[in-house]
Amino acid sequence: MKHARTALGIIMLSAVLLAAAAPGMARAQDEAETPPTYGWKNGFLGGFKLTQAGFSNWAAGGENSLAWQLTSTGRFLYDQESYDWSNWFKLGYGMTKTGDEDSRKSVDEIKLESMFDAKLNGPLGAYAAFNWETQFAKGYTYTDTSRTAVSDFMNPGYFTESIGMRYTYLEVVATRIGFAAKQTVAHNYPAFSDDPDTPEIENVRAEYGAEWVTDFNYEVSKTLVYLTRVNIFSNMKGLDETDVKWDNTFAAAVAPFVDVTFDFNLVYDRDVSTAVQIKEALAIGLIFKLGTEVE
Repeated sequence: MKHARTALGIIMLSAVLLAAAAPGMARAQDEAETPPTYGWKNGFLGGFKLTQAGFSNWAAGGENSLAWQLTSTGRFLYDQESYDWSNWFKLGYGMTKTGDEDSRKSVDEIKLESMFDAKLNGPLGAYAAFNWETQFAKGYTYTDTSRTAVSDFMNPGYFTESIGMRYTYLEVVATRIGFAAKQTVAHNYPAFSDDPDTPEIENVRAEYGAEWVTDFNYEVSKTLVYLTRVNIFSNMKGLDETDVKWDNTFAAAVAPFVDVTFDFNLVYDRDVSTAVQIKEALAIGLIFKLGTEVE
């Protein structure tokens, strides 16, 4: 319960930050509106980041190191007057090698989402969404002399289907809430999907409840963008069994085709760990962009 309150407390802090940004969003609303355009609105954002350090007879000490990371985000939106169909993906993979150690995975994620949105009245709409999350390759835990595989592609894999209502404000804030079904698949590593209260080992865990998802995309300046997504799933069995995922990205363009990004991810899933999981990464590298509709 304490860890769930901690995760939800951080979400409340995020809400305060959104409120602080409201004046800038209101100013954007006052700007002259342009006639809407319909059809496909596509965008792609890709990046490559590389960090390297080498030492030879360096008196102060140090270890050779090499780290690389590939990332891509894409959005394909089919927008019409009465509905839209949005498809979004985020892919990332990276490795790190230090000294004589074998290369180790540092980033590994696959996220895809497809949503159909029926426009009802102004910013309100009814939606149906499908979400899939997994990873590309095996993940390991390490000791001084060995490594143990603990995850792999579709081990675990997460599927979520939801239907409900959504609200959009100035194309900056989009929030939705609805009924949801979530499946966790882990055939080779059932620790992710098994119910410890039953004698059988379950490779698939199905949960039903409610989902709340909020996206906030704010252009702080022409060169700095803040993107955040809060995803909360509750199976209605208690606050401590509420799953929380909070993804944050600060992206700053420091030169043409060069950017600096800071990613902060928080996860609370009692079925995996009773502690709040946190991951952060700071990187500089090349960026490649097509289109204008990547969020």
